[in-house]
Amino acid sequence: MINRLKRAFRTYRPADDGAVTVDWVVLTSAVVGLGVVVLQIVWGGANIFATNVNSDIENIDVVNYQEGG
Repeated sequence: MINRLKRAFRTYRPADDGAVTVDWVVLTSAVVGLGVVVLQIVWGGANIFATNVNSDIENIDVVNYQEGG
C-alpha cells in the first residue's frame, strides 16, 4: 500500500500538464482586471467631456431669421 502511494506520488509530482492552463487563467484574469480599470478611467473622462459639450451646446444663442422678410 505504501509503495503504491509512493509510486503514485512520484508519477504525479513531475506532471505539469495543468500548469499552462493555470498560467493562462491567471494572465487572462489580470488582463481583464486591467481592462476594467482602464475602462473606468476612460468612462469617467468621457462622461465629464460629454457633460461639458452638452452644456456648451445648450448655451449657444441661435438667431432665427427669414430671408426676404
